Amino acid sequence: GGYGDTHSPATFTALSSYVNAGGAVFITGYDVIASPSDQELINFMGGTTSSDGGSQGTETLVGSNSLTTGVTNIVGLTLNSTGDHDGLNNLQAGTVGVATNPNNNSHGWTLRTLGAGEIAWVSTANSSGQPWTQWNTAGTGYKEALLNFASNHTCGPSVGAPVTTMTAGLADGATFPVGATTVTYEVVDGNGNNPQTCSFIVTVVDNEAPVADVATLADVTAECEVTALTAPTATDNCSATVTVTNNATLPISTPGTTVVTWSYDDGNGNISTQDQNIVIADVTAPVADVATLADETGTCEATPVAPTATDNCSGSITAVSSVTFPITTVGTTVVTWTYDDGNGNVSTQDQNVVITGVDTGVTQSGGTLTADATGVTYQWIDCDSNTPISGETNASFTPTGLVGNYAVQITDNGCVDTSACFLVDFNSLDNLENAGISIHPNPSTGLFTINASQTLEAVEILDVRGRLVYESRSLNGSSLDVNISNENAGVYYVRISGSFGTITEKVVLQ
Repeated sequence: GGYGDTHSPATFTALSSYVNAGGAVFITGYDVIASPSDQELINFMGGTTSSDGGSQGTETLVGSNSLTTGVTNIVGLTLNSTGDHDGLNNLQAGTVGVATNPNNNSHGWTLRTLGAGEIAWVSTANSSGQPWTQWNTAGTGYKEALLNFASNHTCGPSVGAPVTTMTAGLADGATFPVGATTVTYEVVDGNGNNPQTCSFIVTVVDNEAPVADVATLADVTAECEVTALTAPTATDNCSATVTVTNNATLPISTPGTTVVTWSYDDGNGNISTQDQNIVIADVTAPVADVATLADETGTCEATPVAPTATDNCSGSITAVSSVTFPITTVGTTVVTWTYDDGNGNVSTQDQNVVITGVDTGVTQSGGTLTADATGVTYQWIDCDSNTPISGETNASFTPTGLVGNYAVQITDNGCVDTSACFLVDFNSLDNLENAGISIHPNPSTGLFTINASQTLEAVEILDVRGRLVYESRSLNGSSLDVNISNENAGVYYVRISGSFGTITEKVVLQ
């Protein structure tokens, strides 16, 4: 502090150097800055010009309290001073002023932050006389304002280093998540005063899609269908979890190749895709439910029931055949059944269909004809008139006439067939009995010999349906070797003609 007049530039140069070096300077009691003007003091006080206010009388501080937070608001304090007050105008940055005149256009005192964080207090009021009471009464006047300002201001080296504390966000070196993270720091001085906050936003943007762990997915193959798929995996640069989905509709059973697209989603709007082939290729043929099909037999016709097979994909399959049913051909017909699963796999199975035919064999013994078939219905026919003989419905028939040709119509399980016609000549029966006919071996494989005690003229062999299977005429001997081994096994009738007449014998082929 000090009192007196000085206009020495050297004084203020030295004073400024002292302040810049960290010294504390409080200057009070000057009212001489205006007249005469003391520019060095004006500059030191933080103004540019001054004005001579003259005697103001009682003053009330009317300026804004622009001091540091926590400083007592001194606006409205009444100063009982009647001294001479000079005004300080156009305060520079870092200088706080409070006006002491009604027009609020000059500053009767200032508080200024100088170099090294020290405080300089300057008053242009006259410090002599009564105004000094304003300095000594606690809670009033300039003294209170100065004390509060100084105690709340961030001071120089004696305060210590500021302390910085993070109050929100992640620490330095931490991994920040995708999105925006606000980091907030609080700074206080070494005494824990004057807290200040600073915030900044760390924004992490994920613009990389996940990368499939396997560059090319292996094909999934099956014969019939695929009911489940094993999800592949992918790795993302940010997300630990990648959501994997596909566009498949299960089960997949369409033969051929179905392309399934997998999608990898990192949850941050980045999606990559990968295709996988699902190949359905059925290469297994159906398997017959019965390993060997039993022969199907019929008297005059047969329609076998189509067998079934089981397929690994199509399930139960009913066979089809190119044969037209019913089968009526006497003998054995081989039916080939085909099982087709619809996927290009075919298996086959054979079945014998045997048509025995109606046994129309007749044995002639003298003048009596006897049908070989049993358990059937008989109707004897006069071949010469092609009419049924009334009442002759037994297995044996003995004509009443001397000479005639006769046959029998056999009905067996709904099948009707007629035997060959046989000559019955009672005039030559004696000759027939003396013919001495023999056939051996009988049964045979189709090779046998016919012997007679008289000359043979012709031999005809018919099957049970009357079909001529062998014929030999213009014979001139009593013996004949016959070969019908190419015919099917069964019953055949040998019609032998000679000087003795005509006789029919039955042979069996095994």
